[in-house]
Amino acid sequence: LATKNFDNVYANVILEENGVATNFFKPDGTWATQDWVPIKKEKGSTANATAKRLAMCANNPVQTSLYAIGFDDFVHFAESSGRSAYFVNLGFLKVIDIAVVQDAENLLNIFALDTARHLWVKRQKKHSSSSSIEWDDWKSIDKTTELVELHAVIDAKGQLEVFAVGADDRLYHTRQMGTGTSSTWASVFPLGNPVPNSIFTVGKSAAGY
Repeated sequence: LATKNFDNVYANVILEENGVATNFFKPDGTWATQDWVPIKKEKGSTANATAKRLAMCANNPVQTSLYAIGFDDFVHFAESSGRSAYFVNLGFLKVIDIAVVQDAENLLNIFALDTARHLWVKRQKKHSSSSSIEWDDWKSIDKTTELVELHAVIDAKGQLEVFAVGADDRLYHTRQMGTGTSSTWASVFPLGNPVPNSIFTVGKSAAGY
């Protein structure tokens, strides 16, 4: 995975034996280091992190936050993907897929599907008690629709939208009603007929749509 921030392109990978590593591509066309730099399992640990899946988000003010589904099925978070980065276990919810997007207030939002295939969100706190990013509790969005893959975007009005593939092979959608921690979510509903074995992604045009 890769994302651009401050003219650098930050790349994160899962290597052989499932190790998580990072590097970045500089504006002069060269890589920062010759080899991939491993990310640590946790603060103060000498062990390297491993993961099943990664997600990234270019965010403010941190260069590029990194998210992973660990082999314990929890979401793990690193505030940056630099050579000194390490993961923090966000706990409570075991998941099968994640997507991350920055909202209109420049706060990070992690969307996740739990092991029952239901949709949840975890939002960055607007005010932290320290210099580190802190998080609100996981909040359930839907407890009935079974989903297997998801993507999240911010729309032209600054509201968040989630698109997901259902267990029935349909594409589903929900959107944020309002903004901030008090916002609610529209019902998760299908956009059409089942399309088995489909691969999809979501993007936003220059006009914001």
